[in-house]
Amino acid sequence: MNIGGTALIAAAAAVVAAALGAWGAVRAARHNSGTQRNSQHEHWRRQGRREAYAAFIDVATGYNSIAAQAVRLAWANEQRTPELQALLERGFELDDSLVKAASLIEIEGPQDVAEASARLTRSLQWRLHDAKRRHEPIQPLPGQPRPLARRAPGPVTEEMNAFRTLARRALDDPRAALG
Repeated sequence: MNIGGTALIAAAAAVVAAALGAWGAVRAARHNSGTQRNSQHEHWRRQGRREAYAAFIDVATGYNSIAAQAVRLAWANEQRTPELQALLERGFELDDSLVKAASLIEIEGPQDVAEASARLTRSLQWRLHDAKRRHEPIQPLPGQPRPLARRAPGPVTEEMNAFRTLARRALDDPRAALG
């Protein structure tokens, strides 16, 4: 073989090697781009959840404080006092914020955290309504015996702790970010 043929074969091999190298580089770049895009999406979802969870905990804590004060006042007095009435009104004003915050968690997910926020919301609402009902007579339905007691959902502290635990777990688990 002459020198020209050898040079031609070497040049063709160099072109093929460069093309394969470029193709590999493009594939690697696409893979890294997709991985980075997924990572950014997971971070964005996790941040949205963190904000929703923090807002819910903030509203729930304020609501709980008002409800606890209202229950103490309701059971300490034989009649509804103006101070109790003011607390009840503040609590019922917060009710919309509590429900909105819980609804946002229902959207953000995951399902177990949304269910925990719903249970906590019911417990908090029951607590405030318990203070309101303290001085209202219990009216039985027609033909029914007078109810002896009202059923309460789970204790607020346990529900709050359960929500926090599940929320923390959802934020720590990268698989939950896309769920």
